[in-house]
Amino acid sequence: MTGEGGNLENLLERVVQMNMVIIEEMQQQRKQFQDQQAILSRTTDEILTDSSPRLINKINIKPKEYNGTSDENIVTWLISLEEVMANRLVHDDERISLAVSLLGGTALQWFVNLTLKDQRPSSWIDFKHKLISQFQPPDFQENLRQQLLQLRQKHSLQDYIYSFRNIVGQVNAMDELTQVMFFINGLSSSTGLYVRSKHPQTVEAAIREATTYDNVMAISKNNHVKYDPFLETSSGVELNAINTRQRQPRYSTPFHQTTTKDDCFKFGLCFYCKEPGHRALKCPKRSQQQQQPHSATFAHPKNDQW
Repeated sequence: MTGEGGNLENLLERVVQMNMVIIEEMQQQRKQFQDQQAILSRTTDEILTDSSPRLINKINIKPKEYNGTSDENIVTWLISLEEVMANRLVHDDERISLAVSLLGGTALQWFVNLTLKDQRPSSWIDFKHKLISQFQPPDFQENLRQQLLQLRQKHSLQDYIYSFRNIVGQVNAMDELTQVMFFINGLSSSTGLYVRSKHPQTVEAAIREATTYDNVMAISKNNHVKYDPFLETSSGVELNAINTRQRQPRYSTPFHQTTTKDDCFKFGLCFYCKEPGHRALKCPKRSQQQQQPHSATFAHPKNDQW
């Protein structure tokens, strides 16, 4: 038993030592990468002024680190990293080392465990496949669609558009009209009704219609104008909302006696006093004038009636 315990302790000690060696190698690779970043930073001006196409491509871009957390998208990170590698003309056999130097947290520990088990990826394609299999959930696409279904415009339209684009940009194999349906479904009731009435065929067209409606409502509210954009085409709706008051002149009260019958019809004025708010049959001034002679008869009776 004592011998077996000693062997187990020796094995654990060797594993810990190997782990430390691998982590130290990762730190050295990261340090080398940071040194390369510093060199590129110092020579940025020379690179930009050099006329050689090979050197012009080597611009100073710092890739982001990937830690394997739930709020990180491994596919997006890999695509971004590959763009940087292509810009720096990184060879395929150097890509794994560069990617590992940018790993941290759970992602770095995952790679360390692969190395301890002698399962280190042999190619960049193999590295990407294993990394995606490890950190992208199997129901990732279903979760994205569920998020789109539950997404709602709770605050400003621009915040909703940003959230929608962030989610739909990660979705695979979704046709344009389905994206339009999800976008309209999450809009506020009035905005969604307006955009649906325009029958947009693309997401960008739907976003443009929603933004137009939102701008018109803001202009109408600021100018205290009651405006219905459903009566106008989307191309001229904003200009029409601004000029609504100018296109609908109103008389100032009290109205003059020169007001015509057509004016009364047009602006809903009383035919008797030419003022708004009532009809001639219920005009208060007419009632007062009809009562005055009657009341005067009783207040000042003529002498010949007595």
